[in-house]
Amino acid sequence: MSGMDKKALRTAYLISGYMQQTLTEREKIELDDWINQSRQNLKLFEELTDPGKVEKYAAIMQQMNKKRIRDKIDQRIYAGNLLNRPIIKWVIAASIIGITIITFFIFFKSAGPTINPDIAGTVIIKPGSDRATLKLSDGSVMILDSMQNGMIKNEKGVVIRKSADGQVEYTNDTVPLKEEAFNTISTPRGGQYRVTLSDGTKAWLNAASSIKYPVVFNDTVRKVEITGEVYFEVTKDKTKPFKVTVNDVAVEVLGTRFNINGYGDEPGIKVSLVEGIINVSSKHKSSMMHPGQQATINSAGDLDLMDKDMDEVTAWKEGYFRWKKENIQDIMRQVARWYDVDVVYKDDIRNENFGGIVSRKDSISKVLKIMESTATIHFKTEGKKIIVIK
Repeated sequence: MSGMDKKALRTAYLISGYMQQTLTEREKIELDDWINQSRQNLKLFEELTDPGKVEKYAAIMQQMNKKRIRDKIDQRIYAGNLLNRPIIKWVIAASIIGITIITFFIFFKSAGPTINPDIAGTVIIKPGSDRATLKLSDGSVMILDSMQNGMIKNEKGVVIRKSADGQVEYTNDTVPLKEEAFNTISTPRGGQYRVTLSDGTKAWLNAASSIKYPVVFNDTVRKVEITGEVYFEVTKDKTKPFKVTVNDVAVEVLGTRFNINGYGDEPGIKVSLVEGIINVSSKHKSSMMHPGQQATINSAGDLDLMDKDMDEVTAWKEGYFRWKKENIQDIMRQVARWYDVDVVYKDDIRNENFGGIVSRKDSISKVLKIMESTATIHFKTEGKKIIVIK
């Protein structure tokens, strides 16, 4: 076996171990080093650990003879005199996909979405979990859910730790940084995470969300940027307002608790205030908000205020879905992000509503059955696709 072949198999082993959560600390460091070697490696890792794509590759593998796959991989890898060509580098990357999927589905039992090799297309869709990546100021990326508790990095004098309850915490006992350094935490579909910033502010990230923030708040305003949905508990500091931006919407506070939903597939950005007073501004308007109010800002920059049940808004942070006569399409967008599934509508169900409380720890099949029992809709599951019908 060539050195290139051994390296590919080693990478396959590490990625498979990551998916099962069986890697040792040394192996986790080895995997992180491989991921940070190039953007191509990071992209390949993200693709291999995407449940939907794993299912796709596995289905393809089931239709092919394993020995033939192995032979084809060998032929590509041993083409040593062509290794400098870009297309060959891509082929080697593709070979890792083949080796990983084969290794994973023949010798290992996945801790993620389970695929039964005897029943093509049968997939057990599991709920989301604490999963996220941390991008440091130098561009390197850490897989937070695979890191051991304790100090995980010293970023320009600021200690980054992973606490016993699984969140990331920043502590700074040094003088202010001369150059501002930014970190970004991102969750995938089917993931969530928590972070405590250097000023003590806490942020909860829902699935498919991100937050970019300075390692230390040196400016007169504490600024962060988000995508997706994030809940904040902002530490009070009268000398430094806290400002959150999402697209063209800005929220400025001194110390308070609030939720921002800024997903790109939602009809508008929603800012919901739990405690304190905040100022929310769009392209054309700004408004002071009081507890129990929700501001909705559409793509044109129009801003509307309404009263809202904050228990419903923040239920996701507490581990629940909580709906009060919610439109089924709004609900299914939440379900799709948390369970990492695609939703297809076979019939016109725009006027269908649903209400109830469901644990986010429940299987998707249980969630769909509960919805079917109280609404005039039905669901059909095909792999990672949910079909909504009347």
